[in-house]
Amino acid sequence: MTKTHNTTRQKLGVIAIILFLNFSSAGAAAATMDESLDARTDMTQKEKDEARSAMAKIERAARNGELRSDNPEDQRLNESYQNNLKKLDAIKAEQVEAQKQIDLQTKKLAYVKKYADLIDRDVNKLINKAIVAKHPELHSPHLLHQWIKTHRPEADAIAKPIMDNYDTFSTPHAKAAGF
Repeated sequence: MTKTHNTTRQKLGVIAIILFLNFSSAGAAAATMDESLDARTDMTQKEKDEARSAMAKIERAARNGELRSDNPEDQRLNESYQNNLKKLDAIKAEQVEAQKQIDLQTKKLAYVKKYADLIDRDVNKLINKAIVAKHPELHSPHLLHQWIKTHRPEADAIAKPIMDNYDTFSTPHAKAAGF
């Protein structure tokens, strides 16, 4: 590398640190650099755009390990900035995954709320079939209902494994709904 190129990288490193510290201290009031810049009233839009562009270049250089300095303190801050960017990337990836899980659980909850009667009916059919399989004499709905009332512990014992293993979201109806 040429002397000029090294000097430019050193300056970028120092600028990165200054910008990083400025935006980090404003971080409590604004979640991102863009929000920090947008909140600034002492800068023109052109200055804000130039700052965004400079910060993007610095961030790319930091991510690529290109920020270098002969000054040990500057180098330490550059490395710290690079590590912070890596941590930020990991946090963003976790946020994306968490949001996917939240969206899926929200969708499942909405499905269960909307189709609770259908789900109950399907589970009850499975339980009734299991009871009739163990007690073929219960061939009519009336006899089955009476037996369940008078043999609650046995009916519960038959129903429990069915309910424990029932997957609401693997039914044909749920699959048609996108699960």
